[in-house]
Amino acid sequence: MFRRDRPIDPIFNSSEYLFFRIPPDAVVGGVDPIDLRFPEFSVNRGKHGQYWYVLYPEYFEFGIVEFMVSDIPTPLQSEGGVEYAFRPEHDPEEGNYAHAEVRTYKGKTRRKKSSLPEGIKKEFRESLVQRMVLVYDPREPNPF
Repeated sequence: MFRRDRPIDPIFNSSEYLFFRIPPDAVVGGVDPIDLRFPEFSVNRGKHGQYWYVLYPEYFEFGIVEFMVSDIPTPLQSEGGVEYAFRPEHDPEEGNYAHAEVRTYKGKTRRKKSSLPEGIKKEFRESLVQRMVLVYDPREPNPF
């Protein structure tokens, strides 16, 4: 779980699972697309840890969904013809080597501010949420 000076791993297989924590109410009602923040949001990599690592250190009341790298909808084109790409990037933290972010690019430029067209955000969120699968329900007995 800890980084321990391990390097960034830039290689993502299309079938690699990514884990995203969701608020407790989303477990019952389903993931709200608005829970996916823009222009980037945090996930954990299945390649480098267990799904429940995404709950550490303080989110044990949350649920967990999974999706594969290939589920990330990309590229998307705005009404004005501008293309946006989304991809996961390994961004390890000292206490969480598996940490990554799904980041947004306009051309080759990483978007760090949420100035994306609303239509792009909506299409991305709705498409990805449909592919998410619940892997941990916090109302069930704790498996870890």
